[in-house]
Amino acid sequence: VVPVDGTIIHIPGRSMLQLDAPQRAQNIAVIASGLQSNWHVLFDFRDPSRNEELQGLLLIAFVIVVMVMFSFNLNQILDEIVVVPLGRMLGSVREMTRNIWSQVHAMSGSGGGDED
Repeated sequence: VVPVDGTIIHIPGRSMLQLDAPQRAQNIAVIASGLQSNWHVLFDFRDPSRNEELQGLLLIAFVIVVMVMFSFNLNQILDEIVVVPLGRMLGSVREMTRNIWSQVHAMSGSGGGDED
């Protein structure tokens, strides 16, 4: 119930408007009618601010998950492209050195026996 120019007007839902003011000034937006009038409208942005904060947290979590998945995928690709071929090359180098050492041992064993 609101008095307007001596008459009482009932505004449905007015009881829902009797809420506590937000604690933070950034959650309040005030619109006034002008210099001569004394009415103003307050907008409460607590819920939109909470939604924005939640969306920010979800975005950060999503970025972290994407970065972890990307690094795992990059690790697999680099393993296939770099590590596996490098391991094969090192295996072939090891086999070649083993052949060379066996030939050196064979030559030093027969050469040493001839000189004695």
